[in-house]
Amino acid sequence: ALSGSCCPPGALPALAADEDRDLDGQVIQLDDVNHYVVAAEGTARGGLIVAYDVFGFSGGRIKSVCDSFAKCGFNVIMPDVYTGTEINGFGGLDGFMSGAEETVGWISAQNPAKYMPMLEGCKAFLAGEMGSANVGGFGLCWGAVPVFHAAGAGIIRAGVSAHPSLQAAGFYGEPGQPGEFAAKTGKCPMLLLPAQEDSLDDYGEEGAVT
Repeated sequence: ALSGSCCPPGALPALAADEDRDLDGQVIQLDDVNHYVVAAEGTARGGLIVAYDVFGFSGGRIKSVCDSFAKCGFNVIMPDVYTGTEINGFGGLDGFMSGAEETVGWISAQNPAKYMPMLEGCKAFLAGEMGSANVGGFGLCWGAVPVFHAAGAGIIRAGVSAHPSLQAAGFYGEPGQPGEFAAKTGKCPMLLLPAQEDSLDDYGEEGAVT
C-alpha cells in the first residue's frame, strides 16, 4: 500500500502547480493516447520516460517535473497511462487505504497489458523522433512499478523511482513484497529515493529491496 500520508507533517511546501506556470513542452498523441513531450535544452544527454503517480497526467506539477529534466539535458516523454482519469475520481487515497472496491478496481485496470505498449512506443518515439536511443525511466510512487517493468523488459537502461510504491505490483499478479518484485524486474541499474516516512524495512540500508 501507499504510505499513510503523501505529504506528512513537516514536509516542504509545494512548488508552483502546472496550471500556474507556462509549460515548456507540448501534448501529442501516439496511438490515440496523450503524451507530454519536452525537448532537452542544448545537446541531449539521452531520453527519459516519466511514469506519474496516482494523481495522473494533470496532477499537481508533474509536467513541471518533466520540464526540469529537460533543463538538465534529457528528451522527456510521459504517457497518460490512466487515459484522462486519476485516483480522485475513484475514491481517492482514502479509498486506496481502505481497499475500497471502486479504487482497487480502477488501479487494477492500470496494468502492464495497458502500459507496456505505451512504454515501448515512448522508447521508439525518443529514438526515432528525438534522436535518443539511450533511454532511462523515472517513476513517482505508483510510477515505480512501470519503471521496474520497463527495466525487466529491456526498455530502459537505468531507472529512478521517488517515494516508490513497489507494493502496488501486487495488483498485477506480481510478488507483493517489494524486494521480490525488485529482484525479478530490476534488470538494470536502479536508484530508489524513498521519502522520510517510507518503510525502512523495505528501503533501509539492509531493507528487502536494497
